[in-house]
Amino acid sequence: MGVSEIASLSPTSLLVLERSYVPGQGVSARIFHVTLGEAEGNRPFATSATLQKTLFVDIGMLLRTSGDAAVPQPNYEGMVLGPRTKAGRLLFLVSDDNANPTLPARVLTLRIADGA
Repeated sequence: MGVSEIASLSPTSLLVLERSYVPGQGVSARIFHVTLGEAEGNRPFATSATLQKTLFVDIGMLLRTSGDAAVPQPNYEGMVLGPRTKAGRLLFLVSDDNANPTLPARVLTLRIADGA
C-alpha cells in the first residue's frame, strides 16, 4: 500500500489516493479524507499536529457495484481536483494500462458534494 497522489481541498483538508497490488488479487485504490489538526505555535506541520484519516471512497467497491466484475480494476494512480460545478466539485482519477493490452487507460470522474 502506498500513497500515489495528494490533492488539497483547503489549508487543513486533503484527499489522499492510496493504492496497492496483491498478486493473484489485483490492484486496489482508496481515497482518504485527511484533516490536519491544530499545531502548537505558528508552524502548521509541527510534530504536535494531529491528523484524522477517514475513508472517502473505495474505488474497487465503487466499480464492483456499478460495473462488470469480469473487467480488471484499473490501476488508478493519479488524481486532480477539477472545477466547481452547481452540483459540487469534480475529482478526476487516471490509470495506466500496466503494459497490458487488455487493460485500457482510463479517466474516472467523481463529484464531491458541497460540504463533503
